[in-house]
Amino acid sequence: MSVRWWVAAGLVVAGVLSALANFVPWPVAALLGLTAGVLTFVGALWLQREPASLDLAAFAGQVREQWRAELQARGISLSAPLNVRWSATDRPVSAPATAILGDAVGGKPIRVRADGDLRDLAAKFRDELPRGQLVIIGEPGSGKTVLATFLAIDLLTGDPPVPIVLPLSSWDPDSPLRDWIVDRLAADYPKTASAKAWRDLLGAGKLLPVLDGLDEIPEPRRAAALAEINTAFDGGAPFVLTCRATEYEEMVRATGSPLSTALVVELAPVTPGQVVDFLRRPGQEDRWAPVFAAVRAGGPLTDALSSPFMTSLARFAYARTETDPADLCSLPDADAVRRHLLAALLPAAYSPRPHPDLGTTQSPAYRPEQATAWLTFLAKDMTARDTVDFAWWRLHESLTGWRRIALRLFLPVVWLCVLAGGALGGTVGLDPGVGAALGGVLGLAIPTRSRNPGWLTSTVDTRATVLRYVVATTVFLVLAAWGGILAWQDHLVWRDELAVGGTPAGPSPFMLTILILVVVFLPFSVFTGWLVYLVNVRNRLSGRALPTMRESLAADVGFAKANRSGYISLWILLVLVYRGEPDIVDVALAPLLVSAFTWHAAAAFRTTTWLLRGSLPRRLLSFLEDAHARGILRQVGAVYQFRHALLQQHLAGS
Repeated sequence: MSVRWWVAAGLVVAGVLSALANFVPWPVAALLGLTAGVLTFVGALWLQREPASLDLAAFAGQVREQWRAELQARGISLSAPLNVRWSATDRPVSAPATAILGDAVGGKPIRVRADGDLRDLAAKFRDELPRGQLVIIGEPGSGKTVLATFLAIDLLTGDPPVPIVLPLSSWDPDSPLRDWIVDRLAADYPKTASAKAWRDLLGAGKLLPVLDGLDEIPEPRRAAALAEINTAFDGGAPFVLTCRATEYEEMVRATGSPLSTALVVELAPVTPGQVVDFLRRPGQEDRWAPVFAAVRAGGPLTDALSSPFMTSLARFAYARTETDPADLCSLPDADAVRRHLLAALLPAAYSPRPHPDLGTTQSPAYRPEQATAWLTFLAKDMTARDTVDFAWWRLHESLTGWRRIALRLFLPVVWLCVLAGGALGGTVGLDPGVGAALGGVLGLAIPTRSRNPGWLTSTVDTRATVLRYVVATTVFLVLAAWGGILAWQDHLVWRDELAVGGTPAGPSPFMLTILILVVVFLPFSVFTGWLVYLVNVRNRLSGRALPTMRESLAADVGFAKANRSGYISLWILLVLVYRGEPDIVDVALAPLLVSAFTWHAAAAFRTTTWLLRGSLPRRLLSFLEDAHARGILRQVGAVYQFRHALLQQHLAGS
């Protein structure tokens, strides 16, 4: 039984209590309302019961396919990737060899000798690191995230510990790291296991957190983050961490000591021979010959293409035969080459001509200049908010100045307006006790929002959904018709009193109802409707372990619509059925009503403003999904990020 059914049940109970209140004393109705509220609360708890026991092997298989698909979406070959090399770093950032190896080797080791490439890292991690603690550092664009992801895929055999890739960009170091990991797992994989189960698995060492991007935490918090990581894994639990080399060295210097038992390896630059082999395409030797010669000779081009990210950009940007890679040879320095390749990415991805590396993702629906403008806007907005994550539930954070002030004043102002309306007469008053009980039913029947509004557990069956909407619509129309008849009867009494020269108790109930609907509910409905329309929520939740942004938003908007329907239906019923003096129930009920709309109104206002200005496309999610398929964005659940922080920085500075 879904949340919508519990909402519908709450509305039916409210209707029954509304009818009973005309015939029984209010204490009886209040007791019935309280009982219904408790039963609804128990039902909601039953709905949130823990999932079945976790099958680690099956879960590992799901996650493995998820990350394989993500690497392919980024244009990274699973069979023939750029095989970067790594070795134990010479920087003063590693723990002593005895702490890293423990009793795994005889004697007293002086230093750890470790090196290899992308393909053998998993085997050496299993066989040569008894504590399973590894830090991967390197220069920007050196392939840290890709190496960590390949490591996770290779370790996802079903045997514990099961690797879980978690970007650190959303972690606040003020919160304990292990708590954050559990929260992320419970949010990212809601249909897999409960938070308690994730905590138990983490504590038992059956999970391997792969913490990606320590350098993406704001600079003032990085030292505290490193100290918290040291504390969280001090007992020897396994983990993998990635970070830029210079930033990591600065963090170790700031904290005064490295991670106590972790091996630190550093990625090596791509060699000229690797660059040539990666860029070579069958039958295109002549096109690339000037580039190959320049790379082998050394110089700015060799320096720029020593980064796997830049080498990948060069391959992608000059994949079409009508382009001329020799353009790279005329650029004055390595920075100019990097800027040129970053600038060439979007025109290559959105060209109307087929791209050999995009497979079936052809014929873009967006012109290159359109896509560039929209992605540039996103990059600037995200950079201004000091984040690398585009999360739809954080759109309201873009509000600044008077808009932010207006949002904060919105709830109390509307609340006061509702109370002021109550002072007009008994039409909006509630009998004491009955209204309080029904307010309790409302608060218990409608679940509260979680800390991460983007993560809701739901499954959707098309036929069941249609049936539920038909039932819900029928119930709503019946209640609305009933309320309308009652309001019209009150209006006739009001008119008769006016006709005989009497003084009505307040304004026309019917006209007041219409006024409330037009002034209060219609704008909220328009806002929420715009939000749903802008993001084009049509997809249904699939059986995959990790929800996408579209699925997350579909679930949350549906949840909000259920909340909205419940609040509006019950509030209108109470307004139309009960007549009495205004009392404290208005104070309790008004904030419940208004809180159903505030956040979504803010997000809709923000996205509508962007749309009217042309800053973003009309179908935003479709655009983001297309950009992900073209390798411009990467996706972690319901969060989008630019393919690389260097790309976001380039667009934000353009």
